[in-house]
Amino acid sequence: MNFYQRTNLSMSLAILFGLELAISNYIRISGESLTLQAAIYPLVWVCFQFIFRLKATIDDHDHFKAEGTFSSATNVRKLLNFFFLSISGFLYVLSAIFSFDMAASGGFFLLAIIIATIWVIFEKKSIFVAWFWINVVYVLLVAAILFDWFFFKNCQYVPYISLIIMVCVDVFVSKSHAKMPSLS
Repeated sequence: MNFYQRTNLSMSLAILFGLELAISNYIRISGESLTLQAAIYPLVWVCFQFIFRLKATIDDHDHFKAEGTFSSATNVRKLLNFFFLSISGFLYVLSAIFSFDMAASGGFFLLAIIIATIWVIFEKKSIFVAWFWINVVYVLLVAAILFDWFFFKNCQYVPYISLIIMVCVDVFVSKSHAKMPSLS
């Protein structure tokens, strides 16, 4: 495992711990007033972030595994890759921690995915064109939640469900299932 793979796995672990922290804090603060109806949208948001992180971890681990992925890159390019990975990862962690405050969580998620998309643009690989457009859809869906871009008052669930559907499409388009590391 190389430096970038270890960084990717560390960020992913921090995000998963952030999701656990958000859930436990919400339960502790809500106490007896906790209801499924009040928590449904944040829980769908947490589920989306969880699935998104698993998918991104698999894809990034595979991307970084290639021996010499960055060996021909300049040290400046390697440093930029590390910064993009670290900054977006840190923002994803903050998004996870604030999962039950959609304004904060969604804002951090938007910043993270925009930074990750900028990194994708600079990488210039064929699959990254698809990822660019998938990230644009993620940005639009999260923005729809944050800015109440709903066409009907009773359709607030649509962007949340659309995020879950989109991450499933993303897994298929990215062929994440084919990138699972071997057990050996």
